[in-house]
Amino acid sequence: MARLPAQGLEHTIEQAVRSQLQNIQELTKLLGDGQNHNALEHITLHQSEISAAALVEDVIKRVTVGEQLLKLELCCRELKNLLNDRLQLSLLDPEIESVILDIPFEPRRGRKGALVIEAQGIKKDMFDLPPEALKKLVQGFIWRDEHFGGMTIQDIAAREGVTAPYLGQHIFRTFEL
Repeated sequence: MARLPAQGLEHTIEQAVRSQLQNIQELTKLLGDGQNHNALEHITLHQSEISAAALVEDVIKRVTVGEQLLKLELCCRELKNLLNDRLQLSLLDPEIESVILDIPFEPRRGRKGALVIEAQGIKKDMFDLPPEALKKLVQGFIWRDEHFGGMTIQDIAAREGVTAPYLGQHIFRTFEL
């Protein structure tokens, strides 16, 4: 069974929002040109004082999971309210209602087509796989050892009842680890 690691997804979303808060030019896009420059600098220095839960719950309006892209819709007015409240600022109302951030990511499909999103920066255990994928990985290692032991790929494929390209594909995947 495939899974969607919510904690890793939240971490990815939080990091994307924080990267916007750490950059004055990005903040200006979110909050508008009329903001006080000193207030924007204050945000970049003290944005870490805002909890991840507050950022995700209050600012994120929508998360859309695509093929190779995570789209985050940030509500600019809610961001302004959160910053005013948590950092004791007096920011003006933003010029735009929302902004969409595109965050690249590599989805994985589970055994039955479910989408699995892996967070960047989190060390991945090579054996943390759905049962069918783990079985294919182990078969690839076994077939690789047999091939390096002298058997041809065609002989192994004939014995296993699979095609040589299928078998070769699983052997090559073992080199990616």
